[in-house]
Amino acid sequence: MEEFGGGKRDIIICHSCSAVYYYKSWHHNMLHYGGDIEKKQSLQVSLCPACAMWKGRQWEGELRVAGVPSRMKKQVTQTILSTADEAYRRDPMHRVFNIQEKGKYIKAYFSENQLTNRVAKKLVSSFKKRFSKPSMRYGKGEDAVLISMDWIV
Repeated sequence: MEEFGGGKRDIIICHSCSAVYYYKSWHHNMLHYGGDIEKKQSLQVSLCPACAMWKGRQWEGELRVAGVPSRMKKQVTQTILSTADEAYRRDPMHRVFNIQEKGKYIKAYFSENQLTNRVAKKLVSSFKKRFSKPSMRYGKGEDAVLISMDWIV
């Protein structure tokens, strides 16, 4: 999310998700902030980069899974969500924005391309020999990534 500029010295609170920016990165809360808010930094309220992306309908990663049998959709979706939740617990900017199911297809949109790659790898490892090797394409001159994979019968 470098497209949102370099590190700032201020403290920013996201008015949408309550993430807090300090010490040049985003955190879930102020629990580990050891500074004095009143002396050095200004306090601002704004959208965090992930919420700004969500509001602008932008994403850095899209995962397309084709051919998933209906009996396995719930497990595949749960694996996507649990992997994304694990990443979110480490970094509040790593999020799954949306998961769409239509027929035998599942699409998921993510705030980070690295998270998209991690989810694809987790699906391959969790469902041994059930997925084709993920196909990865980057957008022209962008950080955005599209990963496609197919369920193998």
